[in-house]
Amino acid sequence: MNAEYISYESLVAARAAADWAFWSMVGAWISAIATLAAAVIGFCALNGWRKQEEVGELKEFRVAAFRYENALIFAPKYMTADISEQDKKAAKNAFEEQKNLYASTVMMHRAKTRGEASRIIKNITYIQRRYMRAEIDNMEAHKAVMDIIQTEPLLGMCK
Repeated sequence: MNAEYISYESLVAARAAADWAFWSMVGAWISAIATLAAAVIGFCALNGWRKQEEVGELKEFRVAAFRYENALIFAPKYMTADISEQDKKAAKNAFEEQKNLYASTVMMHRAKTRGEASRIIKNITYIQRRYMRAEIDNMEAHKAVMDIIQTEPLLGMCK
């Protein structure tokens, strides 16, 4: 083998190595762009799922508020010690619905929404306490809760 042939083969090998390096670089850039695109799409998907979850939480809160408000209609007129068994069941149902309303608030992920819902729960709990002390009857409690439902934007029925 002569030196010129060896030099030529070295040049061909170096050119092939440079070609492989170039195409490896192109592949790395394409891979990086694809990874970035996947990250952006994943972020958008997570953001969309979060919004869907918030909508579901608000829906659950609104349904719980309406169920509590409806339970007050069937609750005994006044909470006294001498109510019938049927009235006790209706009163327990109203209490359970209030508990479900509270649970739907606690399970909210977003702090701002949970804070607004907690303020609403506080107002409803005040009404429930007045009802439990027989300061107001069930229909007055129902009306007061309905006023809250109709004036709070979070509950979605603003006048």
